[in-house]
Amino acid sequence: MKRLRYLGVPLAAFSALTCQTASAEALPRETGLNFSVSGQAQSAPDLLTIHLYGQTEDASSVEAQNALNSLIAKALKLSASAGNVTARAGSYSVYDNSSKHEPTHWTARQTLSLSSKDAVHLLEIAGKLQNMGLLMDRVEWSLAPSTHDRLQEEAKTEALKKVQREADLSAKTLNLHVLGLKQISIEADDSRPVAVMMAADSASAAVPPQATQETQTVFVTVTVQAILGSGQ
Repeated sequence: MKRLRYLGVPLAAFSALTCQTASAEALPRETGLNFSVSGQAQSAPDLLTIHLYGQTEDASSVEAQNALNSLIAKALKLSASAGNVTARAGSYSVYDNSSKHEPTHWTARQTLSLSSKDAVHLLEIAGKLQNMGLLMDRVEWSLAPSTHDRLQEEAKTEALKKVQREADLSAKTLNLHVLGLKQISIEADDSRPVAVMMAADSASAAVPPQATQETQTVFVTVTVQAILGSGQ
C-alpha cells in the first residue's frame, strides 16, 4: 500500500503568515494631516466717523423731549444738506435726573453718528453741529465696507497660497507626498478694526480734534486636511 505524503507549511507558520498578510492589508496607504494657515492684508483706514449726542433738560419730560427732537431734526437736516456725509440717529433715552428731595428734573438724550471718507469736510460739519448745541463724544477711523471686503479677499488669497506650500513642506519632512486636499474651511475675521480718538465733551466748536490714521489689518484663516501618502 502506498502512503500519501502531504507537503505543507506547519500550522503555526501558516497562522503567522496569515496574520502578517492581514496586518499589511490593514495598514492605511494614506493619512490625513490637519493644519491651519492665515493670511492678512493691510490698508490705511478711509472712513471717519464722529459720534455726537444731543442733550436737553427740563422740569417737564415732554418739554425736554420736544427740545431734543427739534435739535436732532435740525442736525439731521444740516447733515443731509452737507453732501458726502452719512448721518445716523442712534439711541434715545429720557430719565429723571433729580436728586432726592429736589424738584423733578428730566434729561433727554440721543446720539448722532456722522461718517464720511472726506475727513476735513466731516470735521467742519461736526463743528457746525457743536455750534447748534450738540456735544462730541468720540472720533474714530475705520475701513469702509468696500475696502474691508477687498482686503478680506486679498487675505484669503494669501492664505490659500500658503496652504499648498505648507502641505508640500510637511509631506517632504515625513518622506511622503501630497495626494490631495479636502475639508477646507475659510474663516474671516468679521470684526471691523477701528482706531478711536476721544473728543472733548464740549458744546463749543473749538479746534477740531485730531484723527490720526493708523494702519488697519484684516485676517483670514484657512483650515484644511492634506492627504499624504507614499505614492504620487
